[in-house]
Amino acid sequence: MAEDFLNFDFEDTYEPVAVPEGEYMVRVINAEVKSGRKGPFLILRLDVPEEPTAKDMTHVLMLPTENDDAKQANRRKLAIKRLLEATGIGLGGFSPEQLVGSTFYAYLVEEESEEYGTQNRIRRILTGA
Repeated sequence: MAEDFLNFDFEDTYEPVAVPEGEYMVRVINAEVKSGRKGPFLILRLDVPEEPTAKDMTHVLMLPTENDDAKQANRRKLAIKRLLEATGIGLGGFSPEQLVGSTFYAYLVEEESEEYGTQNRIRRILTGA
């Protein structure tokens, strides 16, 4: 059928790339709680709004559980606290959807992956944007 023929202009098409190591403003484009073999976690899908050709990245924050020892529970809660402070959401209860659209500064590093090539990872969450 002729109406099924698709034709696109690929002149402006690019392959997304990892950004060089450094400090960037990142934006949460999706946030959800999932469950894995190590327990529940909050997974964030992020982009770098000031770098339109940058690959999206994910950031996982493990949620505290009753099986955690005090030190592990503190590490997990501290990571969530830093995220909430950086995004300006506040330290009360929150839903993952509240994070979507929020921005914060993070120090990004580059990592090599056999499956995905060079990609970025958050080394440290910095301050609110």
